[in-house]
Amino acid sequence: MDIGSALARPARFDPPPPPPEPAPGPRSELPQPERPSTPYELPPFPPGLEPPALPHTDDAGDAERANFTDADLYGPDGPEPQDIDQDSIGDCYFVATLAALANSPEGDARIEESITYNEETGTFTVTFYEEGPLGIPVPVQVEVTQDDIQDNLERGGGSTVDNNGAGPIWPAVMEAAYAKHAAQNATLPERLAAGVAGISEMDLGYQLIEGGKARDALFDLTGTQGTDIDNAFVDRWGTGFTMHLINEALADGRSVTLSTDPEHDGASEDGLADNHVYQVERVYVDEKTGEVMVELRNPWANNNTEGQRNDDPIVTVPLSQITEDGGFEYFNIGPKG
Repeated sequence: MDIGSALARPARFDPPPPPPEPAPGPRSELPQPERPSTPYELPPFPPGLEPPALPHTDDAGDAERANFTDADLYGPDGPEPQDIDQDSIGDCYFVATLAALANSPEGDARIEESITYNEETGTFTVTFYEEGPLGIPVPVQVEVTQDDIQDNLERGGGSTVDNNGAGPIWPAVMEAAYAKHAAQNATLPERLAAGVAGISEMDLGYQLIEGGKARDALFDLTGTQGTDIDNAFVDRWGTGFTMHLINEALADGRSVTLSTDPEHDGASEDGLADNHVYQVERVYVDEKTGEVMVELRNPWANNNTEGQRNDDPIVTVPLSQITEDGGFEYFNIGPKG
């Protein structure tokens, strides 16, 4: 049974529905729209209402002073989840989704296709997606300069390079582009406030990407929000069937993340950070206990958090525990291929 038909299958009974969420709209459905080849451009501000230009902190990418090239983007095996090491920027929803995409050859190809390098200017170009007319995703390009990358490293971004001075640079390129893209799409009040405060475009961008949802990051990266499996679904269909769907998705090369909520009052700590997003490595049955276990990779590259003191990025929890104690919000499953 594939994911789409499983989600459409009628329930044997109807548990109380979860709190309503805003309708995700047509972009979250499993059939994938074709990707337009021409980027969609937002209309200009009305004359006289243009926001003030924000101060820039880069020199627009001089090839003679370039520190990173396309040779620095990936390791010998291409993008990998362990290339992610989230430090000071609160965008776990974004970097965990990057790690989930990097967990399969299909996701690797998506990442590699989204980044290009200009040898003449020493700049990178990253392709994201925005919601265009009728909800159709449209590609947009964001240029990343050498100063943007250095700025990301100095902020303690999502790559390993700012931790040990080495490693693939693609997470820093993607994260810097994501912050710049957020600043470029800032609302007029946000830009006015930033201009009055005198903060740079990149400062504004990094403020705007603090906190978010994995499904939205997936859309920005792939043009679809994917499919969510929430607590109500697990309650209805059980942990065994949920395990089957997650493993089927992973076998198909789809990205899978798990988002958390705080536990219910009085519940014991489940070992996962609250309001956080993890990359899903696998789901399996513990031979001794018979429990369905979820193996997760923390984008922090450690698990020094509530109920855990572990420098290993991998943490394993019973699916039944996190669904019963309220610590589980939803799995997000990405597109195939």
